[in-house]
Amino acid sequence: MELQVGRLLKEKGRSETFAVEEPCPSGLEEAGVQGCTGPLHLEGRATSTGDGILVSGRIQVGLTMLCSRCLAPYPLEVEAGFQEEFVPRTRSRERDEVEERGPGSPARLSTFEDDDGVEFFDGHRIDLGPLVREQLLMALPMKALCREDCRGLCPVCGQNLNAAPCGCQVDETDPRLAVLGDLLDGGGRGRRAGDE
Repeated sequence: MELQVGRLLKEKGRSETFAVEEPCPSGLEEAGVQGCTGPLHLEGRATSTGDGILVSGRIQVGLTMLCSRCLAPYPLEVEAGFQEEFVPRTRSRERDEVEERGPGSPARLSTFEDDDGVEFFDGHRIDLGPLVREQLLMALPMKALCREDCRGLCPVCGQNLNAAPCGCQVDETDPRLAVLGDLLDGGGRGRRAGDE
């Protein structure tokens, strides 16, 4: 999604709103996203700051996620807000403001490269695609679950335990504690330290 900002760059304080529907962004598979259930809705405001363009807005999209426990797809509605300043690359070398260090000391020009929260653009178009993708990834749950009490898959047969029990016998003994279990089963019960 590209914003045309040629008019905004000419007048500090000028503002324009935008609202668009975009196709589902690509490259979300690594976060457990299988796809979008509809278009992505993007709306916001772009404002000229004199140095660049401040873009703020909201993203809404319906996603199909893959549960990290049972591997079943499930729907998830995602909404995320954002605010980012974009500066023309031609202005990235110098700022308009000059910082005085005191009498007789040279003036220092602060650069936009010193600012972490600034993105650059070329020409009169701002590509919001990378920002939208980043905001969507940050809005996704850390662990995708179809429901809080998801029981996952049987480690023996692979049955989805949310659908039905499988009847497999699962040894839930921690393998790191198996040696202690062997000691107890081998007649170690009832022995006291020092008994032979």
